[in-house]
Amino acid sequence: MSVSEQQLKRDAEIESEAIEAAMQVASGRCSAEILQLLQKYETRRGSREE
Repeated sequence: MSVSEQQLKRDAEIESEAIEAAMQVASGRCSAEILQLLQKYETRRGSREE
């Protein structure tokens, strides 16, 4: 697997974690761990857009 393929795979994992976390927040189960996942996703998405 090339580096870009590994990057895309990791990005997809982070995105699915963020979606799962967002659904948990929506259902009222917000925790520090979920907020950390969302922050990690936002940080990754921001660095990818530069």
